[in-house]
Amino acid sequence: MILLAIASLLAALDGATGPEPCRPWPACALVAGLPSRLPAPAQEWRPAASSPVPAVSADTVRQELFEYSDAYATRLTIHRSASYATLPLFAAQVVTGEVLLRDRASPPAWAKSAHGPIAAGLAGLFLINTVTGGLNALEARRDPNASVRGTAHTLLMLLADAGFVFTGLTIESAGTVGPYGRTRTKHRKAALISMGFATVGYAIMIPPLRKD
Repeated sequence: MILLAIASLLAALDGATGPEPCRPWPACALVAGLPSRLPAPAQEWRPAASSPVPAVSADTVRQELFEYSDAYATRLTIHRSASYATLPLFAAQVVTGEVLLRDRASPPAWAKSAHGPIAAGLAGLFLINTVTGGLNALEARRDPNASVRGTAHTLLMLLADAGFVFTGLTIESAGTVGPYGRTRTKHRKAALISMGFATVGYAIMIPPLRKD
């Protein structure tokens, strides 16, 4: 009896000062031994958002476009039409020039009468194409999509122009006899080198060599 009274008193004191009694005892004791806070569940994996693609504005597209003038198209038509006579005139000039050098003592009349006019025709042709091509090259320099081929064509033709000017300056000594009895051929060499530059510049602008 005394023991029961002491147990009841201790139970009453625990209920007043401590936590609520654990009932039923075995199960309550097991639950009380668990951690008060369970670990947070792992977060669900999600792919990282890709960096946004910058929007292309209408102004950006407009900067890549370049509109050529009507005068450019007209000059280009003249330039191309005149260019068709380039190689035939070269061939005729080479033939007449070789005949004049070979028979310089008594050159044939046809070769002597044709060589000068053909040279004048070439001079006029290159004058027209230099003006039209040069103006178009100046306009095309602002085109962001201009090809390297066009630039190479312009440079080769300018070299040919300079060579033909030098060829004309050496015409007085053409076919004359120099030291040691050798025929002066500076005029011929300058003409052939100039024709070579022009032919390469002409070829890279026509199909099938031009594929762009």
